[in-house]
Amino acid sequence: MKKAVSLMLAVAMLLGCVACTSEETTKKKKKKTSKKTSETEDTETEPTDEPTDETTSEPTNPDVTGTTPSSTDDTSVTGSRPGASGSHEWEISDDGEYLTLLRETFCYQYGEMDPNEDNPMWKDIAKFVRTACDTYTIVNGPQQITSDFEYLYQTILDNITSSYDERISAFLEAKNNGEALPFYNYRFETTVYRADDQMLSFSIRGLIDSSQADEIDDLELIINLDPQLSESLTIEDIITDEDALMDYIEEYFDALYLPEVAEYAEELWDQDEEFFGVTYDGIIIRGHKLPVYGHEECFNMYYFGKTPSDYILRFEDNGDLVWDIDGDNVFDTIHAGSGNGELSIQINDQTYVFTDDDITDVSNLYKLSSRSPSVLIRREGKTFMILSMYVYNQIVELLTFDLSSGKPEFVYDMTGRLSETLLNPNAFDILELVPVLGSAAEMRREYEIQTTGKLLPHTAFGYYETLPLVVMSDISGDQFDWDSGDMIGSYTISSGAIVSACAYGPNNGTLVFKVLDADRNNEIKYVMVKYNKDTDTIDGKAFNEVFGQQLEDTYDD
Repeated sequence: MKKAVSLMLAVAMLLGCVACTSEETTKKKKKKTSKKTSETEDTETEPTDEPTDETTSEPTNPDVTGTTPSSTDDTSVTGSRPGASGSHEWEISDDGEYLTLLRETFCYQYGEMDPNEDNPMWKDIAKFVRTACDTYTIVNGPQQITSDFEYLYQTILDNITSSYDERISAFLEAKNNGEALPFYNYRFETTVYRADDQMLSFSIRGLIDSSQADEIDDLELIINLDPQLSESLTIEDIITDEDALMDYIEEYFDALYLPEVAEYAEELWDQDEEFFGVTYDGIIIRGHKLPVYGHEECFNMYYFGKTPSDYILRFEDNGDLVWDIDGDNVFDTIHAGSGNGELSIQINDQTYVFTDDDITDVSNLYKLSSRSPSVLIRREGKTFMILSMYVYNQIVELLTFDLSSGKPEFVYDMTGRLSETLLNPNAFDILELVPVLGSAAEMRREYEIQTTGKLLPHTAFGYYETLPLVVMSDISGDQFDWDSGDMIGSYTISSGAIVSACAYGPNNGTLVFKVLDADRNNEIKYVMVKYNKDTDTIDGKAFNEVFGQQLEDTYDD
């Protein structure tokens, strides 16, 4: 079994290789003919595509053999410890304990207009250097995993910091020499699939966009850890029959018209690479859930079925979920789908149909979103369901239902996408779609689901980040301390200043701008400026008077 030091080596390899294009990306996959028996210390993965960018359409209810249970299937059996041969039967329990993770965002960026630019794509927007990452710390975990996790993210933070210093120096040198300005966008994104006393499963994705074509890259590292021992879990620890699993993956995703997911899994498996994250009832491959139910013979069931008392489970892409939703030790089947202007929800053998008379404009919803998970939520003994449904043009509507009575009762709806990191019902992110500065921006905002089923925001502001903008007309507002919220005094952002819009307050109608400096060691000023969303005016001025045409392509997704 790989120790935690292997995790650090893997991250070092990711940092070293994320900027390198490799002939490995074109290596043809080979067919696996026998189960692997050897372990590997190399966990670097191949470049992958962003899961939420996929536009392949899927049927609302493809026939995937072996995933639909009888409503009388019993859930009370035992599992095995890691390293054993593995039980293939379920033990459902809710006595797990969350690992509390704290996230902090770091972003270093600066940009300027390039007077030499004649490319229409860049002529009206600033060239820039930007490096960014989220860091995570564990609050309540064992000492070793807490220390290892801190070291991991400190290593990533040090990497983006040194990269910014190197790139901004080259940017300023090009400016001083009258040369074409480069651009460079280097970032790390973390998705946490599970964080509890039994399993810490997450992925770290490194991405580079650059004016140098040979630097463009996209690499992902998937890590599954035993938090008690701070040991990396291998595929062999979690999967007991790899050949059967690969056959299951191929069959399942072919039925969903997503063969590329199976091809991705097989390619990494052939290279002894980790290719999945772990949830309570399945594994996640490129953002898509593969359920354990019906194929328990492939899995070491010690790692599945144990949740905290409050938890979140993802639906499958086809709208199915198999789980004991009421704690009676019997599996239940849920299916959600839409068609003919209606939304249908099936729980076991009972189907419930919702029309426009029940939910306003439900006839406009046409399928479950592939850009936002649909989820089952257990909170303080009550059971809820949030369905992510497409409206039009990739716009997603979130519909909340209370399932506590045994039938779905509509509670609430809002526009937005659920984050891929979905752990605790008390605190999860929704990406709200907000019309601001002439276009629609996705703003991250933390929510909880209340026992009434309503979604309650924890913050007054939604957070997002534009790339650097050049101010073309003075705007005035109030400077404040970002950490404490204390007001410092009035402040005028002068024409020619470089800023980034980073937050929007829907309640008080303000935008927050960061006044940027090329030297990251200098103080970053945060300024709240009055913004009228209805008239699209900033401090009483039209947004295009302040920013011209820069905002068409300057939101960072």
